[in-house]
Amino acid sequence: MKLRATLLSSALLFLAVATLFFYGQLMFYQQHIAAYRLQTARYQALSLVVISQKLSITENQTLHFNLGICTLKQGHFQVKLTSGQQFSFTATQVPK
Repeated sequence: MKLRATLLSSALLFLAVATLFFYGQLMFYQQHIAAYRLQTARYQALSLVVISQKLSITENQTLHFNLGICTLKQGHFQVKLTSGQQFSFTATQVPK
């Protein structure tokens, strides 16, 4: 009887440790995915700004793209993506 209880408690302890390990792995990769999504959205917004610059956008002009909307206000490019994320860039932050 005591051997059975020890075996059961060992199995439960192993399952708890394994669950904790896999949960940690899941959280690690979930954070990486969230970071990649944010980075991708930022690069999409930056590409809209570069295109807007190449098209010689003027002050308070808005350009509509499939990815979102780009507006130049007071020297700042404001981008709102179709996903709802918003970014703001100055002219110095944009590669030429």
